[in-house]
Amino acid sequence: MSRIEARTDPLTTLGNRRALASNLAATMAEPPGALQQLLVMFDLDGFKQYNDTFGHAAGDALLRRLGIRLAAAATVHGGSAYRMGGDEFCVLAHTSPDTARSCSTTRWQR
Repeated sequence: MSRIEARTDPLTTLGNRRALASNLAATMAEPPGALQQLLVMFDLDGFKQYNDTFGHAAGDALLRRLGIRLAAAATVHGGSAYRMGGDEFCVLAHTSPDTARSCSTTRWQR
Protein backbone atom coordinates (compact mmCIF):
# COMPACT_ATOMS: atom_id res chain seq x y z
CA MET A 1 0.00 0.00 0.00
CA SER A 2 1.41 3.38 -0.95
CA ARG A 3 1.76 6.26 1.47
CA ILE A 4 -0.92 8.22 -0.44
CA GLU A 5 -3.36 5.30 -0.26
CA ALA A 6 -2.73 4.96 3.48
CA ARG A 7 -3.73 8.61 4.02
CA THR A 8 -6.71 8.77 1.62
CA ASP A 9 -10.30 7.66 1.99
CA PRO A 10 -10.93 5.37 -1.00
CA LEU A 11 -14.59 6.36 -1.45
CA THR A 12 -14.30 10.16 -1.36
CA THR A 13 -10.56 10.60 -2.08
CA LEU A 14 -10.44 13.01 0.87
CA GLY A 15 -7.76 12.70 3.49
CA ASN A 16 -8.54 10.19 6.25
CA ARG A 17 -7.90 10.14 10.02
CA ARG A 18 -4.23 9.35 9.47
CA ALA A 19 -3.85 12.36 7.14
CA LEU A 20 -5.65 14.62 9.60
CA ALA A 21 -3.46 13.46 12.51
CA SER A 22 -0.33 14.12 10.46
CA ASN A 23 -1.54 17.56 9.35
CA LEU A 24 -2.57 18.49 12.90
CA ALA A 25 0.86 17.48 14.20
CA ALA A 26 2.55 19.60 11.53
CA THR A 27 0.25 22.51 12.34
CA MET A 28 0.99 22.26 16.06
CA ALA A 29 4.72 22.32 15.32
CA GLU A 30 4.46 25.62 13.42
CA PRO A 31 5.56 28.73 15.29
CA PRO A 32 2.76 31.03 16.43
CA GLY A 33 1.80 33.45 13.69
CA ALA A 34 -0.93 35.57 12.26
CA LEU A 35 -3.06 32.65 11.06
CA GLN A 36 -5.17 30.48 13.31
CA GLN A 37 -6.41 26.97 12.71
CA LEU A 38 -10.09 26.24 12.41
CA LEU A 39 -11.27 22.64 12.90
CA VAL A 40 -14.88 22.02 11.88
CA MET A 41 -16.53 18.64 12.48
CA PHE A 42 -19.53 17.38 10.49
CA ASP A 43 -21.83 14.44 11.00
CA LEU A 44 -24.65 13.59 8.57
CA ASP A 45 -27.86 13.28 10.52
CA GLY A 46 -30.13 10.53 9.22
CA PHE A 47 -27.52 8.93 6.96
CA LYS A 48 -28.34 5.40 8.13
CA GLN A 49 -31.97 5.97 7.22
CA TYR A 50 -30.88 7.32 3.81
CA ASN A 51 -28.84 4.14 3.21
CA ASP A 52 -31.73 1.95 4.39
CA THR A 53 -34.20 3.76 2.12
CA PHE A 54 -32.17 4.26 -1.06
CA GLY A 55 -29.46 1.60 -0.76
CA HIS A 56 -25.74 1.67 -0.12
CA ALA A 57 -24.85 2.57 -3.73
CA ALA A 58 -26.93 5.76 -3.41
CA GLY A 59 -25.38 6.42 0.00
CA ASP A 60 -21.88 6.05 -1.43
CA ALA A 61 -22.77 8.43 -4.28
CA LEU A 62 -24.04 10.95 -1.73
CA LEU A 63 -20.81 10.69 0.27
CA ARG A 64 -18.72 11.20 -2.88
CA ARG A 65 -20.74 14.32 -3.83
CA LEU A 66 -20.41 15.65 -0.30
CA GLY A 67 -16.66 15.03 -0.39
CA ILE A 68 -16.29 17.01 -3.62
CA ARG A 69 -18.29 19.95 -2.28
CA LEU A 70 -16.64 19.93 1.12
CA ALA A 71 -13.17 19.85 -0.45
CA ALA A 72 -14.08 22.83 -2.65
CA ALA A 73 -15.42 24.79 0.35
CA ALA A 74 -12.34 23.92 2.40
CA THR A 75 -10.04 25.11 -0.38
CA VAL A 76 -11.84 28.47 -0.50
CA HIS A 77 -11.13 28.81 3.22
CA GLY A 78 -7.47 27.80 2.83
CA GLY A 79 -7.87 24.33 4.22
CA SER A 80 -8.37 20.63 3.62
CA ALA A 81 -11.32 18.29 4.04
CA TYR A 82 -11.16 14.83 5.61
CA ARG A 83 -13.49 11.86 5.93
CA MET A 84 -13.18 10.50 9.42
CA GLY A 85 -15.25 7.41 8.65
CA GLY A 86 -18.86 6.53 8.00
CA ASP A 87 -20.80 9.78 7.85
CA GLU A 88 -18.25 11.90 9.75
CA PHE A 89 -16.18 14.60 8.04
CA CYS A 90 -14.02 17.51 9.12
CA VAL A 91 -12.20 20.51 7.72
CA LEU A 92 -8.90 21.94 8.91
CA ALA A 93 -8.39 25.48 7.64
CA HIS A 94 -5.78 28.18 8.09
CA THR A 95 -7.60 31.43 8.70
CA SER A 96 -7.32 34.85 10.24
CA PRO A 97 -8.48 35.29 13.83
CA ASP A 98 -11.45 37.40 12.68
CA THR A 99 -12.59 34.78 10.17
CA ALA A 100 -12.22 32.00 12.73
CA ARG A 101 -14.41 33.89 15.20
CA SER A 102 -17.09 34.73 12.65
CA CYS A 103 -17.20 31.35 10.92
CA SER A 104 -20.41 29.44 11.46
CA THR A 105 -21.77 26.18 10.10
CA THR A 106 -24.04 28.13 7.76
CA ARG A 107 -20.97 29.16 5.75
CA TRP A 108 -20.32 25.49 4.95
CA GLN A 109 -23.88 24.59 3.92
CA ARG A 110 -23.55 24.50 0.13
